[in-house]
Amino acid sequence: MPRQVLAGTTYMISRRCTDRRFYLRPSPWLNAVALFLLAVFAKAFGMEVHGFTMMCNHYHLMLTDPYGRLPKFMERFNRQLALAVKFYHGVRGTVFDPSVSYHAMPLPTAEAVLDKLSYMTLNPVTAGLVPHHKQWNGLLTTPEQLGTVLAEGIRVPTFFRKVRWLVPARFVLTMPPALRDQNRDEVVTTLQRLIEQRRRQIRGPFQGMERVRQIPINSHPTTQSSATPKRNPTFSAKSSRIYREAQASLRRFRQAYRAALLLFREGHFATPFPEGTWWMVHYGGASPAT
Repeated sequence: MPRQVLAGTTYMISRRCTDRRFYLRPSPWLNAVALFLLAVFAKAFGMEVHGFTMMCNHYHLMLTDPYGRLPKFMERFNRQLALAVKFYHGVRGTVFDPSVSYHAMPLPTAEAVLDKLSYMTLNPVTAGLVPHHKQWNGLLTTPEQLGTVLAEGIRVPTFFRKVRWLVPARFVLTMPPALRDQNRDEVVTTLQRLIEQRRRQIRGPFQGMERVRQIPINSHPTTQSSATPKRNPTFSAKSSRIYREAQASLRRFRQAYRAALLLFREGHFATPFPEGTWWMVHYGGASPAT
């Protein structure tokens, strides 16, 4: 299905490793590389980063795309992260599952943003890895960091010493647009409460970081087989009305896209494609709607 990329959209991004292998298993080196790449490419493509969690075999990232450049950002970030991971582990082949693209879930409401921020922060706990999210040694943002400077004086990892990228002086974890009209301290308190409510419902057992560090990178999880993947939701709104509106809007986009693609294939190359069309406009030579 075509991906609609609209400027100003806030997304929860998810990307998993090939065969769900533990290529992203936490380490100080990998943490530094991933943070460096996020800072560099968020600056390069104008992305506003709100939170992220790096698990052993996948990562979650929440950001807002002010200029409609998400595919370019994801292409560069995933490629450079994969190259660094292959170097670090001495492996060949693909790091991220080539059979599926990254999942980008639009978050059109403040409630959805809060829900997914709390979900990301607690992911290592719900996965049975550590009993508290602050014990996770991988990259992970917390409510207290929202709206603050996450890193200053960012250093270029040795692996990227020859690149000529513009390295930002600081990396800020920005407030999501849906929450900017709210008091920051109240937002932090709400997130802390949501996380604690979820954490109390989890009953272990937990592996602990020492055992996590010993997991071979080529091993596979024993649950939720990739042979029967779960269906990923298209939106998260926490509002039935807004969810229905978003679904209806996406259906209209896909219908307009199919109609334009049919005309394009028949030789009508000036056919305008609907707003948000990415691949056909940037790579297929199609015209965007005005």
